Amino acid sequence: MSEDKQGKIIVLVAPSGSGKTTIAKKILRIFPEVRFSISATTRRPRADENDGVDYFFLGDEAFTEKVKNGDFLEWEEFYNGTRYGTLRSEVDKMTENGYFPLLDIEVKGAMNIKKMYGRQCVTIFIRPPSLKELKRRLIERGSETKQSLQNRI
Repeated sequence: MSEDKQGKIIVLVAPSGSGKTTIAKKILRIFPEVRFSISATTRRPRADENDGVDYFFLGDEAFTEKVKNGDFLEWEEFYNGTRYGTLRSEVDKMTENGYFPLLDIEVKGAMNIKKMYGRQCVTIFIRPPSLKELKRRLIERGSETKQSLQNRI
């Protein structure tokens, strides 16, 4: 497929709790040609999350193997040891079929993907309304410890 027939990559970038997921869900409802790119992670699933739907939940060894094999476009290890990554195969499969992969990732990863894909990638930064609101949203999730909340803020 020629480059002009390929889908563009849409990258949403924001701190956790800024509203990326809410915005992503709205985009996915409105635009049928946009598909969510499911990230891989080493963290445990939350109660309402399913493997292969919300994330690809991988053990440490499986994640490390994918890193060694170059399977990730980008990956990051966070303060608590949890790793997240974007699988090249998922993104390329979507763009080759004319879809627009929608990625929800951190700043460093977005910069790497923009560097790799150039004009085929559009990045959108979402700023939280305020630190107070960001803290409220993170507390409301119920998944943060006092320390992890402090680190995210």
